[in-house]
Amino acid sequence: VLTIDLASAGQYVINKHAPNRELWLSSPSSGAWHFRYDAESEAWLSTRDRSQSMTELLVRELTATTGVAIAL
Repeated sequence: VLTIDLASAGQYVINKHAPNRELWLSSPSSGAWHFRYDAESEAWLSTRDRSQSMTELLVRELTATTGVAIAL
């Protein structure tokens, strides 16, 4: 489990869900997400919107929340 605690904005929690081979993300900005690894793109892609990668989502939200350019 990885928890990112932003005092002014809440907590991001990333957790593995082994039975489904997924990573689950809880975001105070956009809610709950499930990501599955896509070998072709070499990225964790959303199970509901395959154009959304977990890395891109985190970078966008953390940059907007903190006002600091985040790179992952």
